[in-house]
Amino acid sequence: MSRSARSKHVDPFETGSLEAWGGIVSGRIVDFAEEVGVSPSSIEAAAEQMPLLVDTSTPKGRNDEDRPDTPELRCIAVEQQHLGELTETARRVEGQSSHPDPAT
Repeated sequence: MSRSARSKHVDPFETGSLEAWGGIVSGRIVDFAEEVGVSPSSIEAAAEQMPLLVDTSTPKGRNDEDRPDTPELRCIAVEQQHLGELTETARRVEGQSSHPDPAT
């Protein structure tokens, strides 16, 4: 645990899991993908169609620094009531990418 986390009595960030607290579910894109059983790109595509509370890839507006957009670093948070929608959308996207439309 880092000294600053220890001095503030904050648990260190734990990777590989989703956090749910107060009706909000948050985690890295790869963690959502693992939990749902789809690819990270399917979660990213689904997240683009959802009202996200937090998305670390979105510029904050204070400066022009780059924001993490790789699935291993990008974090999102959704209201628990939207988790089912995120899951179903990601599964639909996954199904479309694994079974492309033969007409195209």
